[in-house]
Amino acid sequence: MKRGLAMVLSGLIAALPVAGTITPAESKAAVTFTHQEWTGKNGAEKVFAVNRTPASVNSIPYQDAAAAQNAVWEYNAREQSDFMQMLTGAGQDWQLTVKQNDQQASGLRNSGCMNANYNPNPADGWKTVQLPRSWTTQGFDFSIYRNVPEPWQDRYDSYVPAPNAPTNYNPVGLYRKKFTLDSSMQTGGRRIYIQFDGVESAYYVYLNGKEVGYSEDSFSPHRFDITDYLQNGENTLAVEVHKFCDGTWFEDQDMIYDGGIFRDVFLVSTPSVQISDFTVRTDLDNSYTNSDLWLSVDVNNITSSAKNGWTIQADAYDEDGNNILSGVSTEVSGLKEWSKGTYQLSTKVTAPKLWSAETPNIYALVLTLKDDQGNVQEIVSHQLGFREVGFTRTEVDGSYRVTTKTWQSMTINGKRLLLKGVNRHDTDPFYGKAVPQATMEEDIRQMQQNNVNAIRTSHYSNDSYLYWLANKYGMYVMGETNMECHALQDNKNDRTRALFYNLGLDRTETAYKRLKNNPSIIAWSIGNEMGYTGDPNSSGGLFRDMIWYFKKNDPTRPVHSEGQGTAMGTDMNSQMYPGSDGIGWNRGDGKIPYVMCEYDHAMGNSVGALKEYWDVIRSSDRMLGGFIWDWVDQSRAVKLPNGSWDYYSQPYAHTNLYSEEIKGKFYGYGGDWGDSPNDGSFCENGLISPDRTPQPELAEDK
Repeated sequence: MKRGLAMVLSGLIAALPVAGTITPAESKAAVTFTHQEWTGKNGAEKVFAVNRTPASVNSIPYQDAAAAQNAVWEYNAREQSDFMQMLTGAGQDWQLTVKQNDQQASGLRNSGCMNANYNPNPADGWKTVQLPRSWTTQGFDFSIYRNVPEPWQDRYDSYVPAPNAPTNYNPVGLYRKKFTLDSSMQTGGRRIYIQFDGVESAYYVYLNGKEVGYSEDSFSPHRFDITDYLQNGENTLAVEVHKFCDGTWFEDQDMIYDGGIFRDVFLVSTPSVQISDFTVRTDLDNSYTNSDLWLSVDVNNITSSAKNGWTIQADAYDEDGNNILSGVSTEVSGLKEWSKGTYQLSTKVTAPKLWSAETPNIYALVLTLKDDQGNVQEIVSHQLGFREVGFTRTEVDGSYRVTTKTWQSMTINGKRLLLKGVNRHDTDPFYGKAVPQATMEEDIRQMQQNNVNAIRTSHYSNDSYLYWLANKYGMYVMGETNMECHALQDNKNDRTRALFYNLGLDRTETAYKRLKNNPSIIAWSIGNEMGYTGDPNSSGGLFRDMIWYFKKNDPTRPVHSEGQGTAMGTDMNSQMYPGSDGIGWNRGDGKIPYVMCEYDHAMGNSVGALKEYWDVIRSSDRMLGGFIWDWVDQSRAVKLPNGSWDYYSQPYAHTNLYSEEIKGKFYGYGGDWGDSPNDGSFCENGLISPDRTPQPELAEDK
């Protein structure tokens, strides 16, 4: 074990809280919405969560170790868990109507549309739909493309000052879903949670007419404990979704705006004494042969009695079923009622197969919680990769001035790390922000066929399946916080940005806790295009504290922030769109590693000069590479006007996915959906077309 990392890890573990308090369900106050949470008025920008559970790795429990392992080898095997119940996907009908704004939606809300006995009237626009899918692809509302400005529509809202959200055009979707809890979810004393993987952009959750919770942060999964809201037999879930909210000021990511539930919704059943979170770290020895495995496991005791003599056991299996760990466990004792405890496990692993983009060896990590009689209470699992990112941790003084003088080159398992990357948006021409699994698979397949080994997620957490694919097939990923405020980027907006300090730190914590155990995540990023400043007090210390949240919680990965460059403790330098003749000054022994977080803008007849860029990159091991902007043209399919030439019905049309669906349509961009103002075709920057057809410049990248 390397002494420096060992000291940092031991210090981190020593600093971890060994206990926390959980409020008993019976003493919690009833949730009451003001319905102003989304507005940004009167301090509402500080309200981005109501009754959400704390951020975590969001594990799925399994009925046995075999099922837990299967979910590592096959992503959709998670649905075979006795303790997971899908509410989206095949055979799952929802009802949906979308109104132009909250005032119009309030009429239906006031008439009881969240209640079980409400009868949706088609005259009010109610339709039966399947999810996940953006509502703009289901016959409601319209898509909007904006690059720098916010997506507010001027003909409805001529002036919207930050931190407010627009009120005249801000569509509200009202969803209803009936479900009956599976019998396997209801064994005695279990807690039931509902998880929303992605909702654009703010949403209220109701169950059986009662207010459950509220959340912003479109691109991150969040859970709510619904145990005390359930009833026997049929239950009625209702979700009120606002297309825009005050938090949209920090979701300004050069993208198409749609609205709605665009990722999965499902139920999870856990025991009342549960593994609520865990952190996995691997530390290779100096020969990159053997590894130390560190585990920190949080256990929640949501009962009225203390727990002693319980155990946590860790196992790790290869795909042939061989367990490379033996007898690794720790005791869970002194866990008071209504409290959380944190417990550590560590062991040495001899010659594990290492993970990298070139050799993505994965093990199935299985954690088992047993009671004081040895009975299994819970089993969870995760993809495990043994790998080590080598870098110099940048240090600062009390004023956040950098004190580090020299940096080592960045490595993966002791070998030079080169990022041949792309920026990738979650975008699909027929489903909106809901990208089908087959489309994500095609993205990864084409990336690997064309010499792309790294993804920057443009600039938010992606669907969980994307990370599973990256872990399994070998892609380096920059773990990004859902933060970009391009419209507020000018430092004259410093005080306005400071209003979102709490929101920014919440999104940072969520990104870290959700993504921390993925071997594909080789660096953290605080977001994108929020402000170019080296002042640690800028925006109320927002950028500084986002950087240092990652650095304090994870000593094993470097931290990136393009807007801060080398300031405040970042571990790599970064630029957007430098010329190939201007990046050479970053070369030289001892210099901080350098990456182009965006370069070679792939619009039209572009992506030239790659050889010139890469001649410089390969000339020095301080040069990390870069991420082309961007991977795929953002688009939504539009019906052709009558009498128009139908290119995609011609036998010579270039197509890949959606070759039948696109007939009679075309791939539209800003302005084609009735959005005004818009930024036109500036969303068409991809190396591949919306249907994942390779464009000529992709061959240049290869």
